[in-house]
Amino acid sequence: MPASKFSCTEIEVIPENIPGHPFRVPAISRSSYGDYLLTDLVLPLEWQAAKDRLSQMDWGWRERLFAENCQDLRLQPGEMDRAGEQGLLLGASIGGEDIQAAVRLDLTTGRYTGRDITTLDQAIALEATVAQYLNTIQAVLGDDQQYPYITGTIGKLASANLIIPEEFSGRETPVTDEAYQKAFQKRARQIVQQFGKSIQFLEFDGHGMPRVIALREGNACNLQLYDGFGGLSYHPHNIDSPEQAASLHGIGAAFINDLLGKSKT
Repeated sequence: MPASKFSCTEIEVIPENIPGHPFRVPAISRSSYGDYLLTDLVLPLEWQAAKDRLSQMDWGWRERLFAENCQDLRLQPGEMDRAGEQGLLLGASIGGEDIQAAVRLDLTTGRYTGRDITTLDQAIALEATVAQYLNTIQAVLGDDQQYPYITGTIGKLASANLIIPEEFSGRETPVTDEAYQKAFQKRARQIVQQFGKSIQFLEFDGHGMPRVIALREGNACNLQLYDGFGGLSYHPHNIDSPEQAASLHGIGAAFINDLLGKSKT
């Protein structure tokens, strides 16, 4: 890989009242124009309570994480922008000739949005960089909810933190009904079709949660629900490509976000 021209720029003047949002699970989707979109990458609702600690954060460590996310996918890290007084990550970009892929924080909405992301590798690296930063905010706030993202190297990608909300883990009654499950099957097919994949089967367990989702393409590529030390969570197996990773992560994200919506009602 050519030598990186990575740099970090500090910007001081930004609005004071950037809004935060309730927790959601980020995912990657594809627009009708063929570029990739980053969804549900938002500042936490109470992020401003963490500003003092964030302003003292070791950005050298943050820069190294960004570089690793890029290099794991054979990309060059470009620039990282931050607001020093608030400790805010304002954006990051992929380096390289004729590459303009970037993620930027919208200062009026508190949402991170992708720009000119033309490959799935770029989307995965940028999403991971922002999610890791948001998880630092969560740690400062003492919030156990961690923003999921796709991590790993080419040929060895996996989803991190795809965890079922705790309030749904121990329920004896189903959390979804037959009508929901039928509709979700259709949504899942639409999610994977964005990435040129198809579903071999999607099974719900007795509690109304997707137990296993298998793709037709690949060598037994699937996402399974496990009950472990940290509660119920989804773990992918036999992921051979970024498209498989994004497909399965997207299905897990869609279901968990539905549960998060239920928890507010």
